[in-house]
Formats: sequence, C-alpha cells, structure tokens
Amino acid sequence: MGTWIVLYAIGAAQAAMLAPALWRRPANAAANRVLAAWLALVAFDLAIKAAYMATGDVSLAPAFRVLRLLPFAYAPLFFLYVRTLVTGRAPRWRDLVHATGLLLMLAWMAWRWLSGAALSASGDWALAWFDPVLFSFALAYLAAGVHQIQRYQRWLRQRRSDADRLPLRWLVAMAACQCVIWGIAALHAVAELPGVDDRLIYA
Repeated sequence: MGTWIVLYAIGAAQAAMLAPALWRRPANAAANRVLAAWLALVAFDLAIKAAYMATGDVSLAPAFRVLRLLPFAYAPLFFLYVRTLVTGRAPRWRDLVHATGLLLMLAWMAWRWLSGAALSASGDWALAWFDPVLFSFALAYLAAGVHQIQRYQRWLRQRRSDADRLPLRWLVAMAACQCVIWGIAALHAVAELPGVDDRLIYA
C-alpha cells in the first residue's frame, strides 16, 4: 500500500507544479490552458486518493467515492486538448456541453445520496450500467481525439513538404497512453486479474 501512496503523492505533486507553469506558458496558450486544467484535476484526484489511503480518514471517504466519476471529465479534456492544439481554436462557452456526462453522473450520485444511499469509499454505487456507460463515453471521446490527430496529419501532408518532420509523435504517444489506461480499466471491469485494479490504473 505504501508504494501506491508514494506514487500517487508524486503524481499529484508533479501535476500541481506543471499546471500553473502550463497556464502561464505563452506558446499554444489555449491548448496549454486546457492541459493545465486537466492536470489540476488530476492533482486533486491523486492527492485525495493518497491522503485517504495514507490516513484512512473517514471524512475523506465521500470525496474518495465521488472521485470515481472524474473519468467522465478526463476523456473530454483529452479531446478538447487535442482539438485546441491542432486547430488553434480556444474552447468556448458552448464547449461546456462536453461536461454534460460528468454533470449528469454527479446529479445521479446526489440523487442517490439524498435518497439515503450511503456515500462511502467502499459502498458499491456502480450499478450494472455504470461501466458500459463510462467506457462507451470515454472511448467515443478517445476515438474523436485520435481522429483529430489523424485529420491534422493528413492536412499537414497536403500542405507541407516537410510534413514528415512534423508527425506530432508526442501527441500520438499521449493518445496511445490513453488507450493503454482505458484498456487496463476495461480489463479490470470484465475480469479479476492479479495486479490489475484501480491502483494500477491511477499509477
């Protein structure tokens, strides 16, 4: 358990330091601010998880449980980051529509809580439909992000003679990492395998 706590704490600290640095970075400002918001959310997520695992403080249990819904924000933020980076178009108010999934799930959780369901870290709020909805939602955004990258690469090849020098390998690697993370999550959802669990996903 101690190893996971250290990994989460390091991840939270790195994200917390990178977020303001990216927010202030003048190059690709709009995209970097989307990434900064994403990292700030990750920092909060990992910090609460590390604190709860380290202390077992029951007052953190409800927050720990609510954090399970944050993947409904992570996938749209990945898409918005890619779209903003490759198009140069900053997010607008209408892009709040991409928060609909998270807001609906938070409303559902609030309704369950007001109905008397126990909001604890170990309580099973994940009904049979939860995982299929989450993975369908996330994979749709992941696919949309990958499509944006591919479309941008095609656009470069049509207009730039040096397009092969501009493959955005780091962005492709980022998308691949997202696929790996969600693949681990999906494997955990359908099978019980040693070492494949929520702790591995967040690590």
